[in-house]
Amino acid sequence: MCAKIINLRQRGNSEGFVIEKEDQTGSWQTYFTVFHTEEGYKLVSQNSDYIVYRKKQILNKFEELIAQDTQNSSNKFIRKFKKFDTFMSKSYDSILYRSDNFFSYDSVGLGTKGYAYLIKKDYTPLSVAIVKPFKKNNNFKMTLCCTEEISEDDIESSLLIFMLSYISSSEIYDAGSFKLEWSATYSIDMRKYLTKEFRQMLTNDMLPSKIESMIWYINGLIIMSLFLFIKPDVLIFGLTLSLLLIIAGKIRTYYYLKED
Repeated sequence: MCAKIINLRQRGNSEGFVIEKEDQTGSWQTYFTVFHTEEGYKLVSQNSDYIVYRKKQILNKFEELIAQDTQNSSNKFIRKFKKFDTFMSKSYDSILYRSDNFFSYDSVGLGTKGYAYLIKKDYTPLSVAIVKPFKKNNNFKMTLCCTEEISEDDIESSLLIFMLSYISSSEIYDAGSFKLEWSATYSIDMRKYLTKEFRQMLTNDMLPSKIESMIWYINGLIIMSLFLFIKPDVLIFGLTLSLLLIIAGKIRTYYYLKED
């Protein structure tokens, strides 16, 4: 059962926007302010002041500096080399260093319930940020779920790692564009990251129902079956190619790490 639920929403466009937090009276108060500068995007709150660089800063062959606290350079958001993925491009882990701790996340599609960011503090489950699947003018709504014992500083860190990741992605350029959007993805292979500790932070209505989960699995099996019976050669070729690319990626990662 989720002990604490915090609702937030985005208002504005790619030139400048705010993230508002709903208080106990149902009113919305500004939590983050984001605006465009020559150097990149500036994110400001009562306790934080970060610059998200327009051009990534290469620290070394393993790390890229994405954002940094303007008041304390040790507080920073980096992307750390993880491996070469299936298509032989580099994969990274996103890490926020703040107040002598580090925060990381895994992202999981929850079907029609939205997209979840499973946030950890020093490897320990901390909170879950669920982005709703419906967007108006590409402004998102989000729910942060956590335990009652979480500190205000950890709440801000949870929101910071999500916001810095969002601002540094291409999605930010669509903010404020005039359209309605609804999307749903279900991460079958990523569900393993939704551990018991994270599930206890959520209510049942935040997770896909068993029927919805079955539908996603059945759809996957139907697609595989169609290829198997209609185009078995295409399926075999695709699986073989994917396996070869995965093996090539692991070999490339091994030698890349060995070089240093």
